[in-house]
Amino acid sequence: MSKIGIGIITFKRLEYLKRVVDAVREFTTSEYELVVAEDGGEDGAVEWCRQNAIRVVTGPNAGACWNRNRALFALQELGCDPVLFLEDDCLPVSKNWDWQWRIATALFGHVSFAHPKLDAWRISGTGTPTDPIANHKATSQCLATSGLALAEVGFLDTRFKGYGVGHAEWTNRMKRAGYGFKRCLDTLGRMGSANLYIHGGLVADDGPTFRNKDTVERNQKLYEEIKREPIYRNPWSNEDERSRFLAEQAAAGIGSSRHQALLGHEEERQSLLGDRHLGSYDRAFRRAFGEPKSFLRSSGWLSSIALAIPAYDGEIIPWFNYTFVDLLRERVRPDWDVFEFGAGYSTLWWSKHVTSVHSVEHDEHWADLIHALCPPEKSAIETRPADSTYSEAILSSGEKRYDIIVVDGFDRPACISRSMQYLKPDGSMIVDNSNRQEYREAIDAVKAQGFRELSLKGPAPMTHQVETTSLLYRADNSFGL
Repeated sequence: MSKIGIGIITFKRLEYLKRVVDAVREFTTSEYELVVAEDGGEDGAVEWCRQNAIRVVTGPNAGACWNRNRALFALQELGCDPVLFLEDDCLPVSKNWDWQWRIATALFGHVSFAHPKLDAWRISGTGTPTDPIANHKATSQCLATSGLALAEVGFLDTRFKGYGVGHAEWTNRMKRAGYGFKRCLDTLGRMGSANLYIHGGLVADDGPTFRNKDTVERNQKLYEEIKREPIYRNPWSNEDERSRFLAEQAAAGIGSSRHQALLGHEEERQSLLGDRHLGSYDRAFRRAFGEPKSFLRSSGWLSSIALAIPAYDGEIIPWFNYTFVDLLRERVRPDWDVFEFGAGYSTLWWSKHVTSVHSVEHDEHWADLIHALCPPEKSAIETRPADSTYSEAILSSGEKRYDIIVVDGFDRPACISRSMQYLKPDGSMIVDNSNRQEYREAIDAVKAQGFRELSLKGPAPMTHQVETTSLLYRADNSFGL
């Protein structure tokens, strides 16, 4: 899994910067890179960052777009995915806040923070990573983007000076490229592409603003002039800016090799592939990974490899192969009760589609993370150690019986053996990685009790291999098979 890139944007608000850095360090639970982008405020922020071993990219005051690009570029060069920037008056307040942004960017490519001031224009959504708020307004206290979206759309346009409008133009280019929007009516009944917002474990701590009316009006005029230009933008607008920008990055210990490769320069791109004469294989590579409608892109497989999150067609999916996921999406019923050995992204999916899901998980941290993302009225997660008591979790079900029992965790043979008696008469069992020989005896024992096996294999998210998942079902089953 790639590190999440966190860029803090600051200008003349040192005390705000200190608070948000402390909050990032306290509440971020996944691996991350932290970069501070400082816009020549001369308030001691640069010195404070260096004293506290924080990477800081700085230079003369150049405006909000340039400063945000300082952070975006550095984090891209550091190999982060996704990348987000926080203004210094917006800070995390809950554990696993970073996971919310990881999931949202895996699903939508580009999302923003749902500042309370936007509530009046809310169209739909609850503000969770899987159900973002749709809103036609634009704000920029926290914006996050996937590495793929950043590679396609590029950076904020440095022709916008001062503060205002530049972030809205960047978001508009994201939407033109297919990221971060929902088609819906605005408050006047007009169809449009609404921006997406999540709460994301953040709160606004609004600081003094440096917004200037004349600058905003100038930027709005510029926006109208350039809004139909090609989508991609470099983090600079001319060669002089390029030299100054890269000098700032170099002073912070940041190179530019990744950016050069992403620009498509033939020599750098071919060196990444390891052969300058690939010919037809080169063309196949570009189509497989570059075409938006290719399976690797449209299925979410490419982003799942980069972000380690299984997203498909706008929703988090179970970590099964795509063939089996398609079967589930076609046959799932809202009145099902599900028990699963092994909590995870499947728990999120089941909680969205069925009446209830009860999960058992051996990793307490992972269980806490998934629990925080699931609706409590539909899901329950209990933790058990990875020992002989793990498979006994289902025994506490008492008289309850399940439509689906998923075996995708620890000690799967024992879980398979214990599960049969807890299925409803038309209930079925799902066994992931069923091609593994160590599970075959337990699967065959279930089949000896009158169950049939439908074994589906195919490419799966988050892995380069073909995976196999089996459905064990009776002649009379709720799948309609």
